[in-house]
Amino acid sequence: MTLSVRYGAVARGDLIRLYDHLLERAKTVDDLELAQRALDAITDGVDRLAVSPFVYRQAGASPF
Repeated sequence: MTLSVRYGAVARGDLIRLYDHLLERAKTVDDLELAQRALDAITDGVDRLAVSPFVYRQAGASPF
């Protein structure tokens, strides 16, 4: 079973702000690559929820 994972407006904005912050602080090309790797790691983790929604720790009482 594959579920759909959607980013809310706040979450999407948080990712954009995080990425922009990392880019602004970058001083080398390696820093730019690390910013991209950080964004990729976060989005990959969220994407995994579509396949294995219970793989991560719950944040609240409801698993959904």
